[in-house]
Amino acid sequence: MDDWNEELFTIGREILVSLVILGIILASLYAYTGIWPPMVVIESSSMSHSQRSTVGIIDTGDIVLVRDNARVEVVSYVEGRANDYSRYGQYGDVIIYRPMGNLDRTPIIHRPIVYLELN
Repeated sequence: MDDWNEELFTIGREILVSLVILGIILASLYAYTGIWPPMVVIESSSMSHSQRSTVGIIDTGDIVLVRDNARVEVVSYVEGRANDYSRYGQYGDVIIYRPMGNLDRTPIIHRPIVYLELN
């Protein structure tokens, strides 16, 4: 019976250590991104630029970290092309938004082409 208690204690300790490590990882991701949940899974191939997957391309099934837009300056495709700034295989940044601001809709990941300001 003493061996059984020792084994349960060891298993419990390992589970606790695993949960603490997971908590540290999630807290670090939240501190970096400023948003919860800090990541999304890509559901479609709209960001794939070819049939062949390469490093730096967003493919279906990839996990992407999402950052609060207040923490970064978003660069459009046109601005990125003019300044030779690229991310994920093309010029400009990638954004995630909800269509028409509707929180019930699935978020969409896309690359902004140009930033327009209405006068």
